[in-house]
Amino acid sequence: MTRRFAPEQLYALRNEIPIDVLIEKYLSILCERSGPVGMTGRFRFVCPLCGGFETSVLWEKNLGRCFECNKNLNTIDLVIHCMNVDFVESVRRLQKYYAEMTLANHCDKPPERTKTKYFVPLGEVIADILPERPNIVTENEKPAVENRLLSSRIDDLETKMEELVLRIENICHTLIPK
Repeated sequence: MTRRFAPEQLYALRNEIPIDVLIEKYLSILCERSGPVGMTGRFRFVCPLCGGFETSVLWEKNLGRCFECNKNLNTIDLVIHCMNVDFVESVRRLQKYYAEMTLANHCDKPPERTKTKYFVPLGEVIADILPERPNIVTENEKPAVENRLLSSRIDDLETKMEELVLRIENICHTLIPK
C-alpha cells in the first residue's frame, strides 16, 4: 500500500524539525558539538550510512552531510537509515515526533530554524478570535452595561475557545494520521 503525503507536510518534516535535535534527541546518534549551540556552532555526528565521523550540518538547508560517503541526509533520510524503515513509515514516525515536539513547545511551534506559512503563534490566533472590547460612554451606565457586556463577552470567549480547540484538534489529526 502506498501513501501520498502533501508537499506541505513533507516540507515541514524536512525543514521544521531541526536536524541536530533529531539526531541527538530522537535518533540518539553519537554526536559532538563545538562552539555555540545552533546555527553558528559546528555539529558532527556518526553517519548512519558509512559510520564515518567526517560530517557536518548545513544549517540553512537543515541537511546533514557526510564527507566520507559524499551523501546529504535530510530528516526523512536519517529516520529511514537509522530505524531501518521505508519512506512511508519514516514520514509517519516524523509526523508523530513533530506533533509531540510542537505540543511540548506549548502548541506554538518547534524550535525555530526556518519559518513557513503553516505555523502561526498562539497569541496571533487568540487575538483573531477575541471579541473587541466595547466602549462605555457614561459613568452612570457603567456598572449595568459592564455586567451585561461581561457576560456576553464570556459567552463569546467560550464559543471562540471551543472553535480554537476544534482547530487545534484538526491540526493534530493532520500531523498524526490514524
